[in-house]
Amino acid sequence: WSCAWSFDNSEFSRRRPVEVRDGQFLQIKSPEDTILRKLVWYQLGGGVSDRQWRDIQGVLRARRGMLDEGYLFEWAADLRVTGLLQRAMSEQ
Repeated sequence: WSCAWSFDNSEFSRRRPVEVRDGQFLQIKSPEDTILRKLVWYQLGGGVSDRQWRDIQGVLRARRGMLDEGYLFEWAADLRVTGLLQRAMSEQ
């Protein structure tokens, strides 16, 4: 599935280093990519995982007003999770 591969590449390229201790860094994925990945997992799991949905809602709340919605909706369309993204955003 080439779309998934393209998303994997995009997700990987958007990681950013975050210093967790003096001179020690972790690569953290973007909040948008976290939302998209969890939407895909939620859909693949039959839309029943409360944990995935709570995580999606938590990221949306924590990053309200700071998300790249263009990126979110572009990839949501490609990943076929636009309806879920719209639902998650409307529940905020």
